[in-house]
Amino acid sequence: MSHDQRKAEQTISGIDVMRGIGAAEAKSFWADAWSRVVARFGAKLGLLWIGIIGFFAVFAPVIANGLPLWTTETTAGGQTIGYSPLFQSLNATDIMLLVGGVLAPVFLLIPVPMSRQWRLGLVCAVALQAGVTVVLVAMLQYIAVGDSPTGFTGSPTFPLVASLGCGLVVAVALFWM
Repeated sequence: MSHDQRKAEQTISGIDVMRGIGAAEAKSFWADAWSRVVARFGAKLGLLWIGIIGFFAVFAPVIANGLPLWTTETTAGGQTIGYSPLFQSLNATDIMLLVGGVLAPVFLLIPVPMSRQWRLGLVCAVALQAGVTVVLVAMLQYIAVGDSPTGFTGSPTFPLVASLGCGLVVAVALFWM
């Protein structure tokens, strides 16, 4: 095939252009913006850096903790008990960070029959609810329990009931919005 024949096959007439033949399909705003960002090497390095900082922000309570992951103790009766001092030292905020840091990217990447925007919105709503619930429970425990764990707040089920109650209040508020 000669050079002139290849050139003739690639050219289109003005009528074909008006019909849309040979035109690239339009991209959405976010798809266009994302394609322009990832085209640059510096932007790719910036995204990598943000990912590294995000990883260490989420897993910092586990990485920076000096306690062992698992240990065993032998009681006076000779029974061996195994437990995790690392996970016993984590508070509610640390656990929410770990759970969200693992489950949110998995939920965003799995193929489910909803758009990525809806999934991201759902992840943001769940993160907001979890954060507000943790803060409300901590505030409720500070107000109700104070320094002395006596009375009905000294019950071992109080944190669970308070967490579920605060979570229900936040969920109702989010659904109402």
